[in-house]
Amino acid sequence: MGIMHDGNMLFDGGDGMIDLAPMFINNQTLFFSSNIHSAVSLRSMETDFGIIPLPKYDENQSGYHTYVYPPPVMIVPVTTVDLNRTGMILEALCYESTDTVLKAYYDDLLKTKISRDDESEGMLDIIFQNRIYSVTDIFYMPETYYQFYTLSQQKNPNIVSWLEQNEGIITAAIEKNNQSFK
Repeated sequence: MGIMHDGNMLFDGGDGMIDLAPMFINNQTLFFSSNIHSAVSLRSMETDFGIIPLPKYDENQSGYHTYVYPPPVMIVPVTTVDLNRTGMILEALCYESTDTVLKAYYDDLLKTKISRDDESEGMLDIIFQNRIYSVTDIFYMPETYYQFYTLSQQKNPNIVSWLEQNEGIITAAIEKNNQSFK
């Protein structure tokens, strides 16, 4: 945590309302860590750049992990009359978009128009093949994500202590959610 908050190594964009891409585009930062969608804003950048996955935690980690945020969640209203029909339509749309929308976004935009080198194309493959989704972002935002975010904003390195103090609240939220699925 020390290297992140000493004032010289990391610019924290705060609550997400600050667009950090212009700093990277203007050569004010060496790295720009964001979701892959932000790469679209770099298309007009004059300086060459590369796209890389987040590094592994250590040499023991078996593969890369690309965190997807926000997680892709589809919600169907409780008032839906024919759930089977709705499910089939959603499934068909997802299937068809694999050959149209995904190809246009991944192959045509990211690999051809955004990336500047052959290495970035390979890195995009690693990123997309190793996507992970956090159920905490879907179901436990108030109990976990917002709390971790607040600790980070406060430059508070005591995450383990906070977890120990709030284990009961987190466990209760998980149990409540699990019951709703049953």
